Amino acid sequence: MKKEIFYSVLEKIKPSEQELKNIKELTAGLNKKIEAGLKKAHCRADVFLGGSLAKNTLIKKERYDIDIFVRFQYKEYAERDSQLSDMLEKALKLQKIKYKKIHGSRDYFHFSAGGKKPVLFEIVPVLAIKKPQEARNVTDLSFFHVNYASKHINDKIADEIRLAKAFCYAQNCYGAESHIQGFSGYALELLVLHFGSLMNLAKNAVKWKVMLKNRKKIVIDPARHYKNADDVLLQINEAKLVSPIILVDPTYAIRNATASISAETLLKFIDACKEFIAKPGKKSFEQKDIGEEIIKNARRRKALLAVISAKAEKSKEEVAPAKLRRFFDFIAFLMRKNSFDVLEKEIEFKRKEAKLYAVYRKPSSGMIVAGPPINRIVNLLKFKKKYKKVFVKDGKAFAKTKRRIRDINGLLNFVRNGEEIKDMDVTKLRVIK
Repeated sequence: MKKEIFYSVLEKIKPSEQELKNIKELTAGLNKKIEAGLKKAHCRADVFLGGSLAKNTLIKKERYDIDIFVRFQYKEYAERDSQLSDMLEKALKLQKIKYKKIHGSRDYFHFSAGGKKPVLFEIVPVLAIKKPQEARNVTDLSFFHVNYASKHINDKIADEIRLAKAFCYAQNCYGAESHIQGFSGYALELLVLHFGSLMNLAKNAVKWKVMLKNRKKIVIDPARHYKNADDVLLQINEAKLVSPIILVDPTYAIRNATASISAETLLKFIDACKEFIAKPGKKSFEQKDIGEEIIKNARRRKALLAVISAKAEKSKEEVAPAKLRRFFDFIAFLMRKNSFDVLEKEIEFKRKEAKLYAVYRKPSSGMIVAGPPINRIVNLLKFKKKYKKVFVKDGKAFAKTKRRIRDINGLLNFVRNGEEIKDMDVTKLRVIK
């Protein structure tokens, strides 16, 4: 039965031979233009294909995203790292390639082609390093990732990776971007290579939930760079260990390939795996309507649902989702701080706009405030002056008082008057439901 499901899903998610041919022709044409531009600009650099197309793990999309890397010679350009984007931009201009500049740790470029079903090319400047330690930017490692994947991924594994990508995409946990905090394509490739199939990955993932509850790191070292999990945690940079899952990059032992994944996203993935194992079906590979799904969950839990929308109109389109993610995480933090029992939350992004869906239970109208020890007379008198209903327990003063923030509207009114909404360029904050 599972094989039938997988074959059926693959028929839907695997690009046709004609689609691949068209994409490859567009890519080859663009590569030639970039190479010609580099020659005119007197840049010593070469072009190589990266991402899913290079690794034969591309899945069908409304708009295909193709990665093209321009590798500048290390010896000549290592000390001019900050100028790589400018040099590449000059080469694109010389060929009259109509690009959009995207700002990042190293600026890169977007170029669209392909008519009715456009292809978005991401043109990224990198250094042509010979060993990972020479990397000045994480994108410099892409060449190693492509080479590793090309050596290890066969046609069978490629299909399993496609299934894993479609599964994660449907569960809203695919994408290493800061507003998604999910699995990158490379991370999924490594995981499927390590476990052998999507089903094996799912079966192992279900076991991770106990570790998450016990606040233990999930450690996977496919290339066995380290003796054991403790050795991994000691050797890898602390900043890379924030994620609950550590996937040691086979091409670079000190890198965590799953550093982008949050505990919330990982838990969502684990729960989806558990559901899929219990009831395998095509629905696990179909993207759900977040609104419909969370409304069902709220009813099932007999809880309240808040739907809050906001915009980041002044921000650039590429950074707006990250700002809205931070803002809505702040809203969820405030809800918990004010004793709202947040059972589940999802964020739906659409360019410069986002919606927060939060399933919750309201806090009680009253609350207990802790005061000073009763032997601190001056502080105790001030506390009694501020609160009317004061009582003593274990030598300390407490007071019963009414909660200031009792509902979602009250919480948002508090936020509207705060500095955070201005700092994050958030506008048009409103409760839809």
